[in-house]
Amino acid sequence: EYDAEGPRLDKIPLEFYWGEAVCLDMSHVKFQDPDPEGKGFADVAAIQKAEAELAEHGEEIRSGDIVILWFDHGDRTFPDVSFMEDYPGVSWDGAEYLAKKGVINIGTDCMGIDNTLDMQFAGHMVCKKYGIVNTENLAHLDQLLNQRFVFFGLPLHLRDGTGSPIRAIAWFPG
Repeated sequence: EYDAEGPRLDKIPLEFYWGEAVCLDMSHVKFQDPDPEGKGFADVAAIQKAEAELAEHGEEIRSGDIVILWFDHGDRTFPDVSFMEDYPGVSWDGAEYLAKKGVINIGTDCMGIDNTLDMQFAGHMVCKKYGIVNTENLAHLDQLLNQRFVFFGLPLHLRDGTGSPIRAIAWFPG
């Protein structure tokens, strides 16, 4: 639990868990241990690179969006132990970049939005600072790359809960 005084699942508006979304290709960001050069973090430059690719497909990150980051980690490594121990994640500046764009939920195909080696939990701390939720352990994101869709990832209504399993769905209306 990253914020003992933070809002609980039964108090957070459901709009944080469903809505328009885009999926960014972050597969160029890979975990490396040891990591002397800061690789393995989706920083502003890495996110902007993925954003440029998104723009080539006629899409952009909009205020109020859910942004899903596909690191090509989850489906590729599960059920190997590296799935749980050696994953990339968003850096402080990368998460803040998304927050300042008005993103309401940051998702990933990794066990967490933070790099395994990030003991400061930068992604979670930025989410706390800006009141953003995050969704982790998503699968089959390669099918959503550089597209706009409606994401549904509703948590269970757990009184005072801080996390919940979900059934994630991408819907392409019309």
